[in-house]
Amino acid sequence: MYALDGETLREAAEGLTARGMPPDDPVRVRVEAATDRAAARPLRPLGADVGAGLLDALRALRAGPVAP
Repeated sequence: MYALDGETLREAAEGLTARGMPPDDPVRVRVEAATDRAAARPLRPLGADVGAGLLDALRALRAGPVAP
C-alpha cells in the first residue's frame, strides 16, 4: 500500500507516469528509485530483522490467510 501511494505521489510531483515506459528508461528508473526510498521510510526504524519479518508476513497475505 505504501509503495503504491508513494509511487502515485512521486509520479504526480514529477508530472510523470511510469506505466507504459520501458523498464530500462532512465526517467522510469529515477522515478521508481525515488518511490522505493519514500516507501521504505516507515520501515527504517524497525531494524533489518523485524522489517524483513514484516515484509514476509505482508507477502504471505497475498497468498492467503496467515496462520495464527
